[in-house]
Amino acid sequence: MQRVGFRGLVGSALWLAGCAAATTSEPPAEEPRAPAPTASAPAPSGSAPAEAPAKPPDESKPKPEKTPFALPAVAPPYERTAQDADGKWQPVAEVASPDGEPLALKTTLHPHPIRKDVEVVVIAFDLQRSELVWVAGAKEPESKTAPADKRKGLVASADRERLLAAFNGGFMAKHGHFGAMLDGSEFLPPKPGACTIGIAKDGHVEVLPWEELAPKVSDLSAYRQTPPCLVHRNEPHPAVGSEHVKWGLSAEGKFEIRRTALGVDASGRALLFGLGEWVQPKDMALAMKLAGAPTVAQLDINWSYTRFNFYGKDDQGRLEVKGTLVPKLVHTKKSYVYDVAPRDFFYVRRKS
Repeated sequence: MQRVGFRGLVGSALWLAGCAAATTSEPPAEEPRAPAPTASAPAPSGSAPAEAPAKPPDESKPKPEKTPFALPAVAPPYERTAQDADGKWQPVAEVASPDGEPLALKTTLHPHPIRKDVEVVVIAFDLQRSELVWVAGAKEPESKTAPADKRKGLVASADRERLLAAFNGGFMAKHGHFGAMLDGSEFLPPKPGACTIGIAKDGHVEVLPWEELAPKVSDLSAYRQTPPCLVHRNEPHPAVGSEHVKWGLSAEGKFEIRRTALGVDASGRALLFGLGEWVQPKDMALAMKLAGAPTVAQLDINWSYTRFNFYGKDDQGRLEVKGTLVPKLVHTKKSYVYDVAPRDFFYVRRKS
């Protein structure tokens, strides 16, 4: 039998005392816990996976605010010819608005100091919720290079449920040979000095002299040129009051005729279309400038070639023309949607 010394007895006693202490109700001091397992380090076997903490919202990025479409009232240029409603923007009832907010506004201006029959109706579309599309006609603009499949002459079938309005394009090719391009296909080469309506691939619209728009041409899905800008950077063209031939005359040589024009306000949000009765170029320039367009392109002219249609469905659910911007505009019920247009035109569709 092995003998145990005093030191061995003392050691055994201390070991037994430690075991007894481990069985008491007094918990040991809590040690720091290991961090919860992350996605790159799996949790130990047998334990529930830790939930990923909720990602806090990014407060650094401001949320875009949906502001109602509104335009400031326009002071009539001449008290003598002004009417009570002149310059006051009103919602356009013919344009559908699913959310109750107006997609378009319109007003009337009388830009002549004496004659009350000289008037311009301006309609403004909200480009935050709508888009402009240019369509080549079956015959115009004439071109020896553009492929036939680019000459639709109709509102795209995919856009008919979102169609808000359609209106005339520019001059025929023989009246100025102004440039036009659609989806990379050139109908006519761009003409220096021409006012140009550019539709960007991201949907925004610019109206500028060609020299200013040319550097951005790779970003455009379409452009359509017109005579020189009636107004540019809020300044009328130097010849707008005298050289009427630049912006066209009637077949009888009259310059007080129906004219149409297009611009975009300084914010880029409002697309402005003007239709003037008995107007000279200077009258249209003044009205569109007052309505908010810093640069103005004149579109087509004369009684027979100016258009602006609103659309709705008939009893069989087929789309048709339900009204026009002003009375007595030439159209059929199927204009631009089932009747192929020989000449180019624009339409406005609601964004999807």
